[in-house]
Amino acid sequence: MKTNLKNYFFFLLLAVLFCSCSNGNTAFYNTVLNDFDSSSYYVALNIKSPDYKGRVIIENNDLYHYLNQTKGVDKIKYHSMMQKILTHRRYLKVDDRDLLRWKFIKVTQVNSVIFNANKGVNSFIAQYFNGVVLNAGLSYDEIYSVINQLFYWGIPIRVDPISHQLLLDN
Repeated sequence: MKTNLKNYFFFLLLAVLFCSCSNGNTAFYNTVLNDFDSSSYYVALNIKSPDYKGRVIIENNDLYHYLNQTKGVDKIKYHSMMQKILTHRRYLKVDDRDLLRWKFIKVTQVNSVIFNANKGVNSFIAQYFNGVVLNAGLSYDEIYSVINQLFYWGIPIRVDPISHQLLLDN
């Protein structure tokens, strides 16, 4: 009886650990990962290269083309692969020479963005956006940090192909 109870708790603990390590925002990931327009949504993910380990942002279309050309994945395999990486917060291995070539943008933590994020989603959006357009006057580090935070919350953002401004998805 004790052995069965121990086994039960062991498997329960494994299930809790497995579920707690994932982010199940499937609808958001489907929206972002299925957009292959020239002005696609931004994806924020963890990467690992010989010289850099950390958070980056990249447009979905650019990420797909990178993986297609360097690893030979098609759109179906890409979606499945990225869904797993994002859901389980894993790292994508990237060569250092590919970081610039494929437009991976390193994200640094900006204290003001973290401070505003702690106020909640609505306050954060009001702070950084005029309606759906990102406010002017932000540094690049702030912009990248804002994109990263919005992705974390499951809010898609893209560059408008005509105005070249960052827009929240309606």
